[in-house]
Amino acid sequence: MSKKNNSEYTKAIAILGVLSAVAAVSAGTFPMGLTVRIGEFIKMSPVFVAVALAGSMYGWWAGALVAFVGDVLQSLVAGLGFSPLILAVNVLCGACFGLLLYNTKSVWRIVWSVLLTQFVGGLGLNTLALHVQYGMPIFPTVYWRLMQTAVMTVVEIVVLLFVIRTLELPRRLKKQ
Repeated sequence: MSKKNNSEYTKAIAILGVLSAVAAVSAGTFPMGLTVRIGEFIKMSPVFVAVALAGSMYGWWAGALVAFVGDVLQSLVAGLGFSPLILAVNVLCGACFGLLLYNTKSVWRIVWSVLLTQFVGGLGLNTLALHVQYGMPIFPTVYWRLMQTAVMTVVEIVVLLFVIRTLELPRRLKKQ
């Protein structure tokens, strides 16, 4: 292994560590974290930015890793209950971001990654996980989660287009 490879691995580990920390901190509710609640049913969390950046820079495994580490750290630090089912959904969503966003700035891939993670992961699988783990009824839960999904879909598409296409943040982070 050459020195160049060692420094690239070290940089990748450092970037993924920082993104995991950002995911953990931003998952907390404002004022301690960056998650904002709008009304009773809509929760806007910027965790997706760190997960999508990791996936777009290093691939599916990095998106999954940042989602996993960020979720576990946030559960431990905030003292919240730990849900293995919701953790599994978050890891799948991180892998989805990585699969679709790795080394690309395509508008369609950004849109598809958000649609899949929001509707399949957030609305479908997370609602099912809430039902199985906590006994929440499916249909009332789907109704209020549908509002959150609609809002977050628009927000995520706009933010990721800005971060990945306009700022070219993945390329800039890897280049430094």
